[in-house]
Amino acid sequence: LLSRDNESAAAKLDLAANQVRTGLQDLRDSVRTIKDGLDMPFRDRLDQLLQSIRSSTDLTINEIISIKTKLLPIQQNVLLNAIREFATNSLKHGHSTEIDILLQEHRQKIQLTMSDNGRGTDNFIPGFGLQNIDSQVSGLGGSFQATSDPGEGFTVSILIPAGNDTGDV
Repeated sequence: LLSRDNESAAAKLDLAANQVRTGLQDLRDSVRTIKDGLDMPFRDRLDQLLQSIRSSTDLTINEIISIKTKLLPIQQNVLLNAIREFATNSLKHGHSTEIDILLQEHRQKIQLTMSDNGRGTDNFIPGFGLQNIDSQVSGLGGSFQATSDPGEGFTVSILIPAGNDTGDV
């Protein structure tokens, strides 16, 4: 491909590099979670992630968090990874300045809805990161939906069963 189409080859190389970076970050996060034994409560981990995003970007993040169930470690990781991926995509593709995060519990389900004020699109093609989140959510018995319209930003909705961590093995 390089000899026929430099531009296409470079795009494919960039995509592969991004996939490797995302995979390595997911692996690092999983190892860190196992190593740390999830000593930090989910809300603290979430606050730490949101503070990190705020301090490293110009994104304004509005959040409403209303869950009482103690989430399983895998649920926590999936939700935190989804928020990280959404913020990254909002900046990179949507050129957003603001995102809204709603995380709530209702009828034994955990719902995460994230919206941005980006430019949106009518030709949404999920990249590796969102495909990975969709796969993780499906693995938990949940559902993933992404919607966008030109000029109307981007929205991701995740719904997973509210399995709770009782501490028993």
